[in-house]
Amino acid sequence: MDKNCRLFSSTSTIVITAVACFCAVLFGLFVAIMFVDQIQCIMENSSTIDNLKKKNPNLEVETKSNKSEQRTGWQNIKEVFGGVSPGLSWLMPWDLENELDVEREYD
Repeated sequence: MDKNCRLFSSTSTIVITAVACFCAVLFGLFVAIMFVDQIQCIMENSSTIDNLKKKNPNLEVETKSNKSEQRTGWQNIKEVFGGVSPGLSWLMPWDLENELDVEREYD
């Protein structure tokens, strides 16, 4: 920082900037930890409560031929995001086709 810079000339401005940066880092860490926790729960096909209770959910699903197969983490993530491949639909969580076909009855 330049000594002639008026933006950082007062001590209070420097302290406020440092506190704001500290709060931003804490908030960023909180959001990152919550994101990782949610992705882990999705991949394990469990809830946060199950993880807190140390219960392991049943990761097997029945198929049409009555065989059970283990689901992968990627299959769980795709199911949460609508069962489609990654794309723009993951960022828009609504089904436009179904919303446009709504019929209403009026009395």
